[in-house]
Amino acid sequence: MLSPTNSNIKQFEVWLKMNLKYLITGLLIISTVFALNVDIANQFETVQEGQVASYDVTVLNTGNPTNVLITTDSELSVAVTEPLFHLDTGSSKTIKILAITNGLGEGVYVIEFDVNGQEYKIGLNVEEESPVLSFESVYDDLSVSQGEYQDLKFILRNEGKERLRNIVIEGNLPQSFAAEYPDPIDLDGETTKEIKIRINIPKDYPTDDYEYTIKAGSGNQIGNADVFMTIEGGSSVKDRLDVDVLLPWDSIKQEGTTIGYEITFRVRNRGISDINDVEWVLEGMPEDWEVSGNDEFSVGGYDTEDLVLKIIPTNFNDQVVNISFEKEGETIVTKKLTFAGHKIGFAGTGLVIGGGSAIWGILIVVVIAFALMYVRNQNAKTDEDDEEQTREYLKQLVNKTSKKKKK
Repeated sequence: MLSPTNSNIKQFEVWLKMNLKYLITGLLIISTVFALNVDIANQFETVQEGQVASYDVTVLNTGNPTNVLITTDSELSVAVTEPLFHLDTGSSKTIKILAITNGLGEGVYVIEFDVNGQEYKIGLNVEEESPVLSFESVYDDLSVSQGEYQDLKFILRNEGKERLRNIVIEGNLPQSFAAEYPDPIDLDGETTKEIKIRINIPKDYPTDDYEYTIKAGSGNQIGNADVFMTIEGGSSVKDRLDVDVLLPWDSIKQEGTTIGYEITFRVRNRGISDINDVEWVLEGMPEDWEVSGNDEFSVGGYDTEDLVLKIIPTNFNDQVVNISFEKEGETIVTKKLTFAGHKIGFAGTGLVIGGGSAIWGILIVVVIAFALMYVRNQNAKTDEDDEEQTREYLKQLVNKTSKKKKK
């Protein structure tokens, strides 16, 4: 067995003196590492792309007071809420490690971090982001006419639980359409809203099939809706708009007395494009009559609208009024109506009840009732007379038969 020589001992002493400080530093680090207890509350997280994964890490110091340094090593974008802090003996601190998942794509990732030289690993599962903002066109395809307005309709949905703010609606519609986009919209969670964009098709815009894309966006939430549009040659509004006056007219009453009319006009658009900005023209209407409900209106393609015109006259004189519907100065249709003061009835039947008060109507009903009772009594009296005559005839017949038997 070889024994160390004096020369070997001297060389070891020289090496020990030169490296003593490093050995002491190493022992201190080892003692510090083992004096720190690290607890990771959640070692594996699953989040959707674009969200932030959060890990809670608690460090407990069971040794001497020390500074704690936490570093990370990962291909991901990782942040530590407090990477350097001091811990006294017996004290602990919880920090968060945050992993940002923007642009990562689906997959499983490993995040490594170091606490005063001791390495740890946590896992991250990134799933494809589920869309929260949904934006869809109401129409699969749409036909519009040259020279007409048209409302493009969409359904906007927030399928998440959080409120979406400042949702901007924009698209690639031609500038010549003069599209009226809505202002930025706030939409509560799990809420649906109808969106309209009005466009004006120029009279000379080429007839053809077109495709446009409308977008709704808030932050990283974006929804797209494709609009397939066919532009057709313009047609006369006269050929597309039908107007009917519904019967009977309803009465407007005040304290039980009829004071006016409610007339319902049923308006149908037989074309596929909207008919907008239709105006009422009342010819022959006295200026002192109170009129409401004659506001400018629009009717969507293939839609039907019931418009109620309210009229309160100021006299009992008969009045003929021509009610016309016009668009851009062109008369579409005219309806001739006859107003008999405050009287309400069924046009064309001759039956009119009213006259400014319900009294005349009540008197008429009473007279009719008495007339019916008179006719009924007369019929009943006639039946009684017939029965009396029959009984008298039978009595005479019996007497004659008795006399013959006696003979």
